[in-house]
Amino acid sequence: MNKKLITIIIVFKVLTTCLFAQPDFTFSGGLNLGRLIYDSGNSLGNTSIRPGLLFGIEILRAPFIIGAAYVRRGGSLEINSIDYKESFSLDYITGYALFYIPIVKDLSGLFGCQIGECMGGTFEYVHDGDTGSAIIYTDSFNTEFGLLLGTDYMFHPRIGARISYYAGLNNMLTGYNIKNSGFGIFLLLKL
Repeated sequence: MNKKLITIIIVFKVLTTCLFAQPDFTFSGGLNLGRLIYDSGNSLGNTSIRPGLLFGIEILRAPFIIGAAYVRRGGSLEINSIDYKESFSLDYITGYALFYIPIVKDLSGLFGCQIGECMGGTFEYVHDGDTGSAIIYTDSFNTEFGLLLGTDYMFHPRIGARISYYAGLNNMLTGYNIKNSGFGIFLLLKL
């Protein structure tokens, strides 16, 4: 529980820095297309994309973007040999730091890292026609970190779009080789 409290304090600190120390900050929101990278040691598992959401706030302190976001991640796993399907929807609080690289006018590249803490979620499964669901508690989840790549395009000095890719580097759950990854398509609003 202490790990969760420390994460919430860090995210709160980032948000208050964004809101009060710097008058120009950016809100982001959009679609997160999450996928689980599952390595079972055999070829039984197939993972697929599951849509989610992202809402965040960030500041640009050239050449860096520092931000925090709520992210709904997830994914689906299907094992055809035993007629089994499962899907996760997980809520994360994340913080990220991106290196901002201007390419041409209104277009920039982004490269950095993201760290996140799972705040819970839901689990659903189908096995031989039976269905079930459960609430997922956060005690068994690891703090997650990974690489974040993307590009921003500004349509207007205050309105733009971002496309990004997240690649998780550590296992979501202790003892299981499952990592998060996903694409994001977001709108940016600079205030």
